[in-house]
Amino acid sequence: DNASTDATRDVVNDLRARIRSTVRYFRFEQDMRGVRNFMNVVEMAGAEYCWLVGSDDLVPPGAIARILLALSQHPGVPALSVNKLNFDRLLEEFLGPDHDLVLPSHPAQSRMLTGLGEIAHNLALGFTFMSGHVFQRHRWQAIVAELGFEGLRTFRHFPHTYIFLRIARDGGRWYWLADYCIIQRLDNFSILEESGRLLSAYAEEVT
Repeated sequence: DNASTDATRDVVNDLRARIRSTVRYFRFEQDMRGVRNFMNVVEMAGAEYCWLVGSDDLVPPGAIARILLALSQHPGVPALSVNKLNFDRLLEEFLGPDHDLVLPSHPAQSRMLTGLGEIAHNLALGFTFMSGHVFQRHRWQAIVAELGFEGLRTFRHFPHTYIFLRIARDGGRWYWLADYCIIQRLDNFSILEESGRLLSAYAEEVT
């Protein structure tokens, strides 16, 4: 809870009362501006793998089961990426899958990618989308410990992209899961609200 001013705490408490799974809750008392906030989520996690899902994205039914099956079939894989579908801001109109430039070659074929070159060639542009990737927590934590939060803050919008590329380099394997396991809500991009110097900085980071 990144210092929200809505009823987030009440929603979480209601969820805790209705489901059997443990829900861990933490609140920052001031807005941590992204990087520190989602780094904290990985710190709070206790499982071997983490999946950072943006608040404006949607996990379709069955997606978690398909991801868990892929992980069980490839034990110890450092990370995997999932295919995604794109909808409009209201999640009413289907806009299609990702463009070929973003997708790996043969996107309908689930497979293991090996070596930084092959992984980056197929997935690097997709690494900018935080919600499309599941990763081993200990690998993420090691990179965060090396750079520190201030070091990662220099990436501003894309610290996760750098971390994913480091995991790819150090781990040497990355699984592409062709199943559609995440829905992105387009036209809800907060960065587009920035202007002037910040918008220029964002364009430079993308390049």
